[in-house]
Amino acid sequence: MESKLNKKKILVIGIVAVIVICIIVAIIVINKQKEEKIDVYINTNYFITKIQRILNEEENYDNKTVLISGYIHYDESGRIFIARNGITSSGKKAFGLMLDGDFEKFSEGKWVKVKGKIQYLVSDYTTGEKVPYIHVLTINEAKEQPDDRNVIN
Repeated sequence: MESKLNKKKILVIGIVAVIVICIIVAIIVINKQKEEKIDVYINTNYFITKIQRILNEEENYDNKTVLISGYIHYDESGRIFIARNGITSSGKKAFGLMLDGDFEKFSEGKWVKVKGKIQYLVSDYTTGEKVPYIHVLTINEAKEQPDDRNVIN
């Protein structure tokens, strides 16, 4: 009689262990899918339009995961950007987003693909104006590089 009770206890413990393992695996898979989800893709199509939306619509883009391709550009103060050139009335101009985080630095003009989180930084405390930047999660040299860096939109 006692051995039947022990077998039942072992069986119940085994079933509970399997259920717990299944729940843990499900949680890991769900979290992995959340990490891999890309909310915003920015490439050649409508590059400048998408950058302008990010600049002007913080409520729609804050903390969203972005995948963007472009070339590395350093401004005069040494800040690093991912950019593409746009044509303006005054000629060519680099349009892009500032990059932040602990990542390998690439040389000026190197084409890269960046995955990161769009964040906003207060740039003027008197007005509360914020500027967007990408907190880099991954950065890799782009396999394909456009022949022309210019985008018109």
